[in-house]
Amino acid sequence: MLATTAFGAVGFADDYLKIVRRSHHGLRPRYKMAWQAFIGVRRRPGAARCSCAYDLYNTHLLFPFFKRLIPDIGWVYVLFAAFVCVAWTNAVNLTDGLDGLAISVFGVAAAALTALTYVSGHRVFAEYLQLARVSPLIGELTIFCGALVGASLGFLWYNSHPADIFMGDVGSLALGGALGTVALLIKQEFVLVIVGGVFVIEAASVVHPGRVVQADRQARLPDGAAAPPLRAHRLERAEGDRAVRHPRDHLRAVQPHHPEAAMTTNHSFSVAGKRVVVVGAARSGVAAAELLVRRGATVTLTDVRDTIAEDAQLRDAGVALELGGHRPQTCSAPT
Repeated sequence: MLATTAFGAVGFADDYLKIVRRSHHGLRPRYKMAWQAFIGVRRRPGAARCSCAYDLYNTHLLFPFFKRLIPDIGWVYVLFAAFVCVAWTNAVNLTDGLDGLAISVFGVAAAALTALTYVSGHRVFAEYLQLARVSPLIGELTIFCGALVGASLGFLWYNSHPADIFMGDVGSLALGGALGTVALLIKQEFVLVIVGGVFVIEAASVVHPGRVVQADRQARLPDGAAAPPLRAHRLERAEGDRAVRHPRDHLRAVQPHHPEAAMTTNHSFSVAGKRVVVVGAARSGVAAAELLVRRGATVTLTDVRDTIAEDAQLRDAGVALELGGHRPQTCSAPT
């Protein structure tokens, strides 16, 4: 309960900053990770000392399918336990995106841990299934896991599409911390990787995304011809009489012979005399409008907002502004 509450407090701080204080970033990732690591490191030594004093716990690692592989890693287990808690809190947090996704997967994982917790506290079942025999006091943990399952089912009813309520970081971090803590207490840290496989895949896809930009692709087109390589181009920002690359502009992967690639990298690409509509007055939209005007195009910039900070700047540059919505006749007119 303490671990769940502590991790939930970190999530609450992040949600509070975003919702109440209107902070775009919320709790900075480095501070969030630091607090999670602090909670994981501080909670594990106390629990280990208390459990080992009453011979209720040990620092062995159990591997599924390898019953004879039971290494004792000593106090390194404290760091391992902290890593497990931090990893699972962030895995659940990263999975929380689509309506009902995180809570449905969590409910399945919590149900599996409920069964494992009950079996681990039962002497006959634990010996028969060759599971780690933990203290009979683990029965209280079984109730806790069952409560998590019931709570997840109740929450899923209102979180399914279209969602009426949302989990937020206060929920995802707390639930992730609960999963990691329960797995540590019943010595099923590696089984949780299988039970919560969706969380692992989601976290891995974010931490180590596949390469989109490749120097030389070996993919083949339907006719057997080699596909041209993908290249990354930054949207160029117009400054002075030349276009320079801004370090904060997003990377865009385009085919090298695509018109977009020619416009952003080839200064001989001509838009002079053409009418261009730029939809959206975000940073990239403003930069594109200014660049196109300098290239001689007649540019109209539309945005759903009634006012934008760059209003005077764009009008001075010769950009026509249509604010308050994207008019179909503007966007569909021939350019």
